[in-house]
Amino acid sequence: MIPDQVKSWLEVNKWGVIIGLVGIVLIGCGVFWYRSSRISQPTVQILSASTDQKPSNTIYIDISGAVNKPGVYQVGANTRVGEALAKAGGISPEANLDWVAKNLNQASPVKDGMKLYIPRTTEVPTSQNTASEKTSENLNINSASSSELEALPGIGPVTAGKIISGRPYQTVEDLVSKKIVSQKVYDQIKNLVSAW
Repeated sequence: MIPDQVKSWLEVNKWGVIIGLVGIVLIGCGVFWYRSSRISQPTVQILSASTDQKPSNTIYIDISGAVNKPGVYQVGANTRVGEALAKAGGISPEANLDWVAKNLNQASPVKDGMKLYIPRTTEVPTSQNTASEKTSENLNINSASSSELEALPGIGPVTAGKIISGRPYQTVEDLVSKKIVSQKVYDQIKNLVSAW
């Protein structure tokens, strides 16, 4: 039995008691909900989307042409061209070794997304006629530096960058077919460049 004093106190303070009990129930529900949501939620890791991230230790390069195992290879960020070619099984016997000796720096580092193409002997002129001699005097668009390309008429830094990004080229006409330069610019440079 509830004593009379407690009964009288409850009658005077009944709204306070009700509000207090409701508060205790709400706090209990809140604690229960918080704990259960923390257990079932997986931890989320937020990664920065900035471009200042450290470079990955691995990169991908596309090796094709006269190599024994053409394909896309995952290599270390500090890999050299010669090491990348070794990963592709080395240069095949059908490769134009003269072109490789003159144009391919096997000590240069590879870059992510790089295309490494080794031409076959059938793809590059091997006879020493006047046409090939003229070609060898022209600027090779497959190996020219940005500053060498910018020395050509109608070629600025942006177009030189596009030419370098679009490598390799089988013919000089690829500059137009790949939409690297306009027909007007091509007409100005076609006798000054080669793609060997």
